[in-house]
Amino acid sequence: MFAHVEQEGPQSDVQLLFRALPERDPDAVAQSLLVRILDDGMSSRLHSALCDQRGLAYSCGAQIEPLCDTALLEIDATCRHAKVAELVTLTLDIVADLCARPPDPAELARVKQRSLWDLAAAVDDPEALSGWFGGLRLYWKPDSLQTRAEKIARVAADDVLRVARRIFQPKGLTLAVAGHLRKKEQSQLERLLRCTLQPWGA
Repeated sequence: MFAHVEQEGPQSDVQLLFRALPERDPDAVAQSLLVRILDDGMSSRLHSALCDQRGLAYSCGAQIEPLCDTALLEIDATCRHAKVAELVTLTLDIVADLCARPPDPAELARVKQRSLWDLAAAVDDPEALSGWFGGLRLYWKPDSLQTRAEKIARVAADDVLRVARRIFQPKGLTLAVAGHLRKKEQSQLERLLRCTLQPWGA
């Protein structure tokens, strides 16, 4: 699905949305590491490719919007109007690569370690603890931080590959652009959505 909203100004806001996995899905922890591979600082895949190597985006990011029974994986970026198609093409290439091969062991080890550091930091953060234990308790009994850490440690590269193939399906993809696009550029983006991703087996 493609949606375009005309917006004046020097740049376009681009958002790619995929149907993702809810927190209670067995693959939710692997999903969190997948998101970190995409966006976990300046050395992560999105920032490195879109901002540093190609200079396409002013900013970019990826995050999960969780609900109790489903979730959205959001990839967003801002760029010049004329660069939207190139940016979307490269982003979909990054996504397709995650579906084609498991992450490098060093890359997976890095995002695991950063996840564990965040858990350790939460112990001294009352707001983070109340959000984790209080917010989730509205729906179910949350894992302890130790249990979460153990689950992170058990995630293998093939788990991340499997999750990528579950999430990055063409039928679950929406592209939204707020900016100035000519009719020709809008048609180009619609073709990209139809042709770039294949229906990976779950």
